[in-house]
Amino acid sequence: MARWLLIFAFSAAFPRSWLQAPRRSTCRRCFSDAAELLAAGRQCREPRLAREIFEAALGLAEGPQRLELLMRIGDTYLEDALTETALEWFEKAQGEMDEDLKLAVPQRAALMARRALAARGPTLQSGLDQCEAAMNLLRGAGELDSEVGLFVRRVLGDLLVRLGRSQEALLELQALPKEPLALVSLGMAYLAAEDFLRARDAFEEALPELEEAEALETPLAAQLLRGLGLALSGAGDAAAALDPLQAARTILEWRGRMGTEEGSQCLLALGDVYADLDDFEEALRCFELVCLNAEVGSADSEVCIDVDDLFVKIEEARRQLRHSDAARLFGEEEDGTERV
Repeated sequence: MARWLLIFAFSAAFPRSWLQAPRRSTCRRCFSDAAELLAAGRQCREPRLAREIFEAALGLAEGPQRLELLMRIGDTYLEDALTETALEWFEKAQGEMDEDLKLAVPQRAALMARRALAARGPTLQSGLDQCEAAMNLLRGAGELDSEVGLFVRRVLGDLLVRLGRSQEALLELQALPKEPLALVSLGMAYLAAEDFLRARDAFEEALPELEEAEALETPLAAQLLRGLGLALSGAGDAAAALDPLQAARTILEWRGRMGTEEGSQCLLALGDVYADLDDFEEALRCFELVCLNAEVGSADSEVCIDVDDLFVKIEEARRQLRHSDAARLFGEEEDGTERV
């Protein structure tokens, strides 16, 4: 078993305690001002803990710093798949921006990109348009290579992948520095382009940094592990794909995210891998859970599943199960006949 999976298995004994954030009073005692709290929150990979830190800093901050905190609190909700709540915080940030028209272009572009990243379903194209407008703002200000510029370019790449424009996404994402968020986005773009070996390499390159940051139970880790499983499966190694997909499922279950689009995609991938490994009983369980997600998905979820394809998978798994049961039954009868 891979080293990261051993670490993940050990952490399974303590998931809930690791996801608890410290009380805000603790945050105030540990840091002297909003700048220190903001820096600490930015370094934190766990969105719930980062949110507590940012909220603690909010009462101490003013001006541009307060605007950034409002946006980053929204980011943590978006990472936890709570899109509507994230948008509420982005609206608060917009209100702050409207009160101070002197705020710089990068801050305006950053907020535009965040709202674009929250786009779902039919609003994806308008989200892409908004992100491209943010890019134009940064280009005009000579800020494309700034920290905000790199963030907006990554968001643009993610949106292009979600719209099925993987080659355009790759042009943006391949030029970004190799840090975990960018590598996961790059891996997803390679997956969409069906370049499974490069996708695997991108995910595996990001994994040690998450391990070093003790972030193997975060939403980003779940996305990475799901992507790695899909890449391995796409490359024809279903047996190797099983472990990362199971780990991704465990993370999503801990975080209550199995009803989200990512939860459904993880279950679909797992079902396909179980079917490839001839474990049709487990495959059927996964596919039926996806079906349930599509029926009772929450308002914040975006469960975009090809229903016809899902029903085909379910019927095929049931057919294979019936065939296996019949083969086992007749095999037992033949064994009995030979013994008489």
